[in-house]
Amino acid sequence: MKYFVAVVLIACLTLVAEGATQDSLRADTLAPRPTITVSASRIPLALEEAARTIDLLKAQDLERVPMRSIQDALVLIPGVDLRTRGPYGAQADVSIRGGSYEQTAVLLNGMRLTDPQTGHHQLNLPLAPWDIERVEVVKGGASRLFGPGAMDGAVNIVPRAVAGSQARASVIGGDYGYAEGRLTASLRTGNVANTLSGQYVKHNGYRQSTDLDLKSMLITGDVVGESASLAWLGGVIDKSFGAGLFYSPRFPDAWERTVTWLGGLKGTMEFNNVWSGTLTGLYRANSDEFLLKRDDPSFYRNTHTTHTVTVTALTTARWQGAILTLGGEAGTENIVSSNLGDHDRVRGGMSAELRVPLGSVNITAGGNFMSFSDRTPGIGYGADVQWNVWEEGRIFGTVNRSYRIPTYTELYYRDPTTRGNSTLSPEHAITAEIGGSYTIQNVEFRVSGFMRDGRNLIDYVQLGAEPVFTAENVERVQIYGTEFVVGYNLRNSWEGSPLTSLRWTVNYATVESTVSATTRYTMDQLRWQSIIRADVELPLEIGATFTMRFVERYTDRVMRSVGDLRVMRTFGPIRILAEASNLWNTNMVEVGWVPIAPRWFRAGIEATVR
Repeated sequence: MKYFVAVVLIACLTLVAEGATQDSLRADTLAPRPTITVSASRIPLALEEAARTIDLLKAQDLERVPMRSIQDALVLIPGVDLRTRGPYGAQADVSIRGGSYEQTAVLLNGMRLTDPQTGHHQLNLPLAPWDIERVEVVKGGASRLFGPGAMDGAVNIVPRAVAGSQARASVIGGDYGYAEGRLTASLRTGNVANTLSGQYVKHNGYRQSTDLDLKSMLITGDVVGESASLAWLGGVIDKSFGAGLFYSPRFPDAWERTVTWLGGLKGTMEFNNVWSGTLTGLYRANSDEFLLKRDDPSFYRNTHTTHTVTVTALTTARWQGAILTLGGEAGTENIVSSNLGDHDRVRGGMSAELRVPLGSVNITAGGNFMSFSDRTPGIGYGADVQWNVWEEGRIFGTVNRSYRIPTYTELYYRDPTTRGNSTLSPEHAITAEIGGSYTIQNVEFRVSGFMRDGRNLIDYVQLGAEPVFTAENVERVQIYGTEFVVGYNLRNSWEGSPLTSLRWTVNYATVESTVSATTRYTMDQLRWQSIIRADVELPLEIGATFTMRFVERYTDRVMRSVGDLRVMRTFGPIRILAEASNLWNTNMVEVGWVPIAPRWFRAGIEATVR
């Protein structure tokens, strides 16, 4: 039977003896919310002090949601448009509040990743979900904070810190030949810690050329002293996957392979009671091979190899409640490509951020300047205001100017249906947001309104009768939207409730453009997005998480829904789980011509030894 493994496993879970060990995740639901310092500013701030919308996916969220990769888990963040071309880590594009995948910055432990080829590969990261402490999603223009590319926000992925020595392993199997194995081992001796993690994921695909073969390895570590610390990471991820219908319906058997290497260091030091500093360095290498016909490489083959180095230095001063951060950045970018040519770029810049408290109001202002050896300089700046109206609530507002320079793909790429444009200008946008949040007992409310006025935005435009799209600067695109979030922790107010927590989000946006020609991305935006997540404790201490997403795009204005479910049971160091994606077999195309995966069952076992 097709779903034999999942059905038998769920049945076994429900027959387990009542005296078994309590689900360890229940403690996360009941625990008080700790203070979390986020990277929404050059100035480290608690989540409640950031004067803009920031959403978090914490480690316990990634343990519970029915997703197998960090890319897939991002769909549960309101305002994030996660467009998967292939499931479970194959390839996915992330955008925020109507932007494109090129307009969202991706950071790893606060270090900005740069891919001068294309934003399609920004999420090529060698981290399994259990390697992650949290994911911070910063919404709105953020070039003043993170430099070029952060036009509509940023995704910062923070690796999990080592609390103690332990080992963890899992084996998962499922439909369409799905096989997954993960192993991690952590060792802490005194003030030095290291973690080595690896994963292997393989499946045969749900239709022609949707298969995946993924291997990755990651090492992270740190040494912590009284006034200084040093953290390091290094890893590689190797992915081969079917790319059928990614970019054209004429080639259903396309194929792609990417290999990404990462290495980074982050040092911090407290000089005295006023001054502190941070120095980071990150190296990234990415190779990309693309075949239009996987069985005939000579028909059409593109190869690209990029190398980027980024070094950032920040110094922070704190006095009488005010905080000042000054920063500098330098880096190089290199690409060797069979299609784009060979190019080198040097960049360098500086930034400043000042936060001043005025009673219950905090005002923050800052700017970023970046110069490039082959482009005109870019400038980002803006200001935030937060008013702590009540102990349980706040009102905030932010206005920012952000920018992005074109990728080498937008400048030079050529194929039968796509043309780059070497005369492209940098794009820029003014973004603004005003909102507020309020927490009363076990209920959390948040509402905001946002806008983006984009100028010279880069899109692919069909200029004539032929189906050829050329990269052009679109004169103006305006986006206006609202976001509403409500979360309810029922367990704290009703101890016997099987529904422990419930979260509901709604986003709505309008898009207006001055371009009259056909484009690829300008109007291909979310009109409505709603996400529901429910955490449930079933009889016999079985935990379950159900998520449901509703989306409607401007391209067809049809509301569609996708549901996912995970159930799990913990027995001491062992956890058994079963999950299903796309429960009602929704037929939907998120990007290109690739339909999302149909109903997909998976089940397996995890073990942790301390």
